[in-house]
Amino acid sequence: MGIKKIDKILYGGRWDIAYRHKGLQEEYSICKSPKGEYCADPFILDVNGVDYIFCEQYRMDRRKGCIGYFQFIDGVPVNKGIIIEKPYHLSYPCVFNYQDVIYMIPESSENKTVELYKAVEFPYRWEFKHVLLAGQSYVDTTVITNEDEIHFLTYHCLGDGYVLEKYALADNLLSANKITEKFFAMNTGRGAGAVYYDLSGSRIRPSQNCIRNYGESIIFNRVIRDDELYEEETIEKLTKCDVKISQSKNVVGIHTFASNEKYEVIDLFTRRLDCTFTLGNIIAKRLRKRRLLKK
Repeated sequence: MGIKKIDKILYGGRWDIAYRHKGLQEEYSICKSPKGEYCADPFILDVNGVDYIFCEQYRMDRRKGCIGYFQFIDGVPVNKGIIIEKPYHLSYPCVFNYQDVIYMIPESSENKTVELYKAVEFPYRWEFKHVLLAGQSYVDTTVITNEDEIHFLTYHCLGDGYVLEKYALADNLLSANKITEKFFAMNTGRGAGAVYYDLSGSRIRPSQNCIRNYGESIIFNRVIRDDELYEEETIEKLTKCDVKISQSKNVVGIHTFASNEKYEVIDLFTRRLDCTFTLGNIIAKRLRKRRLLKK
């Protein structure tokens, strides 16, 4: 057995979300997660002047990700609990506003689907609408809104490489029509948070650098072309060494970035000796897979 595999078995850890005020270059502060849970994959949304962080909320007792959220109260994110839980793992809750309604596409790759949810009582009650794509382990689907157009990018393995696919959401969000795709020889194209515009008006897509390790760094890509072809160029990278936090932590990984006019939010992985962590996750995932196959 290789050294990296032994290291992965012996060492576990946890993900946390951290935040800071935008533009101040201050240290990040850790968001307090509920006991027995960790949080990752943050998406930030301002609704009626209130800021929310939607995230994967991982339950250690069930070894499974659910969707939860934080609400900023007096400038501090307070966890308000889990809002979506399924028999399979959920993560990466891409929230977006379309025609004054809040929707979400969480990652449900364990179920081999891309699913759409609608907020019926924001932010705490969500209704499953329908499956947009099925039959593939799509990860980290990220929505792009541009005036009246709405698209999404999704990512999956393809042979020895990876592919980023772009779809148009049509028929009042009922269907997804494929537009184009971009191939990656190395694992650098997976979504790492919401697409945003910089001060020059360029569209920036964060992606994950997972060439050597999961959560190795975040890549910021400027979108050059986005029609029948998709092209982008790397303009910046954010590594674990760039992340300064107020609490002393052994940060070994980062993989999601979010921001709005007030805050910047990231997630970070800290490692510790725990041989039950990886083994427990593997067993739980296999048991869930068996249950899903029997459905």
